[in-house]
Amino acid sequence: MAKATTQPTIPAKTLAAYEKSISKLEGIERKGATMPYTSLNGHMFSFIGQDGMVALRLPADIREEVMKTHSAKPCIAHGVVMKEYITIPDKLLQNTTAITKYFKLSYTYVQSLKPKATTRKATTAVTKKATGKTTKSTTSNKNLQVDDYLQKKNNPLTAEINRIREIILGVSDKIEEGIKWSAPTFMYKGNIASFFMNAKKHVSLMFHYGASIPDKHGLLDGDGAVARSAKFTDLKDIEKKKKALESIIKEWMKMKDAGK
Repeated sequence: MAKATTQPTIPAKTLAAYEKSISKLEGIERKGATMPYTSLNGHMFSFIGQDGMVALRLPADIREEVMKTHSAKPCIAHGVVMKEYITIPDKLLQNTTAITKYFKLSYTYVQSLKPKATTRKATTAVTKKATGKTTKSTTSNKNLQVDDYLQKKNNPLTAEINRIREIILGVSDKIEEGIKWSAPTFMYKGNIASFFMNAKKHVSLMFHYGASIPDKHGLLDGDGAVARSAKFTDLKDIEKKKKALESIIKEWMKMKDAGK
């Protein structure tokens, strides 16, 4: 069973500067409890990562300007370079005039992007379980963006991934899903978990703050200070671990509702 640990704390100075920059953007509010972020029309354009660094999404020419003028670096999250994002140096973040300019440019950039399609209508999915029986499950919080992503990705474990989506989204219609870090990600008052899409022999689901989630069934693996992972070999294994997976999601929601 994973040992609970305290989630990383974002420096107050960093959070204050981040929220001040957001306040300059009309109609934009900070989202996320454990990982603050901003988004518009389904496009995330800024966030504070687990390392406490602020990342900002910008078009190529502006990114080059910021990297050259302010020594900003490409943003790397979970070992992956995030397309269009750069990490904002603290000196720039504390420069109100300069950082406000770049937040506004980021906001203007995502305004130019095509809104991402999402659906809140009930979606019926058909799943053939390991027992051989075909069952229907209805979820009201599936995101068409994730459906499109998986169709294009053509992962050999797509059926297994979709079954896990059904289980997690079925816990509560308040749970959301989207694409973050180039992977399907589940959110509820912060990021819950993301699929590791490079895995081909099993489905790997990384819980960003898994070390702090009570794991009553021993589903989570890992001994790091923050993250944990869950592995599923096939549909039969998923059904076997369904109760444990639902328990993890419910425990996360309890934590967030309690303000933890």
